[in-house]
Amino acid sequence: MKSLLIDGLLKQGLDSTAAQIAMWENMTIWKTAYQKLTSIYTAQDEISRMIEKERNVLVRSFKRKPLALEGILLNSICEHLSIDSSKVKSIGDLDDLGQEIEDWVIVLQRKASKNNFQGENIHDLIQYNVQKMFENLSAEFEKKKKDEQKEIVKKIIEVIDEMPDEQKEILRKKLSIDSISQEAISKAITTGALGVAFASLVEIAGFSAFTFAVEALAAIAGIVGLTLPFAAYTTLTSMMAALANPLLIIPAAVGLGYFLTKRGNRTIKDNLLPTVVTQIAVSATKEGDTIKSSEQLLRRLKKLRSDSRQEDLYSKTINWLSNLKKGDNL
Repeated sequence: MKSLLIDGLLKQGLDSTAAQIAMWENMTIWKTAYQKLTSIYTAQDEISRMIEKERNVLVRSFKRKPLALEGILLNSICEHLSIDSSKVKSIGDLDDLGQEIEDWVIVLQRKASKNNFQGENIHDLIQYNVQKMFENLSAEFEKKKKDEQKEIVKKIIEVIDEMPDEQKEILRKKLSIDSISQEAISKAITTGALGVAFASLVEIAGFSAFTFAVEALAAIAGIVGLTLPFAAYTTLTSMMAALANPLLIIPAAVGLGYFLTKRGNRTIKDNLLPTVVTQIAVSATKEGDTIKSSEQLLRRLKKLRSDSRQEDLYSKTINWLSNLKKGDNL
């Protein structure tokens, strides 16, 4: 399988796929605006809670048929990019579809970065996104008090200590330091060198290194655990700024809401997709034979196209749980 997207989709766990779908469906302007106006929590916290809740629904609902969920995610991405998935008739076609999506995502990343990203393939995309996530948080680190910075560095060193020795050695060499110390890591965060080093490490070591990178990011960002994909955090931050903009809210109030909502939601997903694809692609480095899984995914994708109910699969799953809680017969 040449496509890291398809390979990674077949190898990543059910929890990851469920979280990505829940995030994809809920990262919209008005859902976020509603949570911002009505919740006792911050909008970011409330959206995170909503995504986590729906992730759990999907995990329970698709526990015995995870490939069906993978098919839904792949189909949703194709629909967003206006890619005709009906041309997929074989495993080779499925691989070609994955590479076509990767090519589109490269274009979207260039646009989102205003051409700061000049990569040409999925490997470049992975490195860029890992590095970018660290860069986005370096500035926040500098704003913290010395005691808080020391605590953050301590947590990151704890994460690094859990890494395999060969990965620690690669990280040390990429940082050009003699040892993993408080001073060295603090400087690496501030200068952005830690992101560059982790990006290189992920390219070399793959999924396990990516997991450690996200754990390190969680320590910096103040996010506990890895249940919510990190892309949700960075995208929500941008959405909060957009929703505070009167140029968006005022036209919506006078009747341009549909146009702005549709355009805004598309922009959000355009910006979100490169990070989601990055998350999926790094799973391609996991061990496992994907031939049988790819055949099953191919069948699921065909079923989604032929099933007249496919457009409501996600919402029906959520409604299914709601009805179950109410005691309705299903």
